Amino acid sequence: MLDQIIENKIIEVPWPLLINGKVYEGSKFRTYERCTPECAERRGVNDTHVCSHGLSYISRKIAGEVVTISGVFVPTKDIGRKYRKNIALTQRKTTIESINKWFISLDEKSAAINSLVAKTAKNNFDQFHEFVKWAREIGHYSERLLAKSTTSKIAAFENASDDLKSLYKTSVMLLDSLDTTALYFNPESAKFGRKKLTDLYSMVHKIKLVLSHSFANKSRANVVIRGRVENKHKVYESFKIIPLSLIQNAMKYKRSGDVEVIFDEIGDSLKMKVNSVGY
Repeated sequence: MLDQIIENKIIEVPWPLLINGKVYEGSKFRTYERCTPECAERRGVNDTHVCSHGLSYISRKIAGEVVTISGVFVPTKDIGRKYRKNIALTQRKTTIESINKWFISLDEKSAAINSLVAKTAKNNFDQFHEFVKWAREIGHYSERLLAKSTTSKIAAFENASDDLKSLYKTSVMLLDSLDTTALYFNPESAKFGRKKLTDLYSMVHKIKLVLSHSFANKSRANVVIRGRVENKHKVYESFKIIPLSLIQNAMKYKRSGDVEVIFDEIGDSLKMKVNSVGY
């Protein structure tokens, strides 16, 4: 986002900037030709240091990215006396107040744009509510059809016809895809609601059944679950997207062997690993 703000000249850039390794030249002066990459090496996120040529490099973290104003001359009592006759440096003179004011302006513009983008995305995503409602209806009735044959969901799925398996799989994947899209537009929604005690082994086993039966599983990747989970663990409802994404990617890019899901439960803690040999 910051690079687009700079490139589209939404904010004036008086001095050379460094963002993610990319240099943006300033409108007042360009990068000092005698400075090297070592001059820009910083010693923290919020950092100001003076290189061997007497120029300041001032970094701040804006919108999660480190922005460095490069090669400016900020006189202090000691530095001003040492370099007062160096015309090349004095032509690059500015004040720390001007730099701080510019950083504040960049932060405000970035926050305003991000807020507008989030608001627009939310308004657009609100139109998907009807899709979510009907997807849940499909999931509800597909589960009812499965439940008619037996009281065990796992056994019901394994004994169901291919058409019924496909219907159930499609409803599950559709809902999970919509949940993932909702998280993309509003990451904070991952923490909505309360954590619930969940049988994570059963959750992953359900994902395994659904993905193994998927028409997209052309390589017929086999998912093997190893380890035991004795306890239920508190997680948000959105947690299911994590094992789903990991297993789905492992199956998609598998080159050989099985996709392994390994549980390691020690007391109240539970570790889950997804292993596969990929490309």
